[in-house]
Amino acid sequence: MPKTSNVKKELILNSALKLFASIGYNHTTVDNIASVAHIGKGTIYLYYDNKLQILLEVFKRGLTKLDQTLKDIHSSSGNLDHFSQLVYSYFNFIEENPELFKVLMKEQDQINGWETEAIVKELKSFKRKISQKFVQEMRQLITAGALPPKEPECYAIALNELVTHFSFDWLFGESNQTVTDKTAMALTVFLEEALGRKLPRFIQEKEVLFK
Repeated sequence: MPKTSNVKKELILNSALKLFASIGYNHTTVDNIASVAHIGKGTIYLYYDNKLQILLEVFKRGLTKLDQTLKDIHSSSGNLDHFSQLVYSYFNFIEENPELFKVLMKEQDQINGWETEAIVKELKSFKRKISQKFVQEMRQLITAGALPPKEPECYAIALNELVTHFSFDWLFGESNQTVTDKTAMALTVFLEEALGRKLPRFIQEKEVLFK
């Protein structure tokens, strides 16, 4: 695809994402997207048939970025300090892509009608990608004896719920906590409250570890 076409597509996707995150998918029109992108409405239809196709492309682009981020994180091999880097990297990805996660967190509950199935499918792809990485890490931690024997899926679900909880407050509230703070808070709850374990070094010395 010509370079100018790629630039135009990125402009359309970025403009649409801003609108989806600020006013919601239902309230966004193709005219709105064209206005924000400073291009003609007809130009958008050269690349996308409708608004749904734009949203799905936004999700797919985000999933590709997330997939690369997770691939760049090496396995913890059962090491809790190393495992903390996975959670930190996930929070950092959310901080770097706030508009994407705002859409991901709220649109599933707000979109109705024939479009729902296609959108939910993409949302599940995001959740599945994250869950697979967490399950893999939990399995290694259990094998190494760092976590009590339990279904790794249970641990993964618990951790993902915590990350989602803290991220929601971060994205939609007035929290100005850093990625390091969010990582420490999520892992504190996960390890101390859910598992009843002492805090590992990565939380006690988080300022040094994540500098």
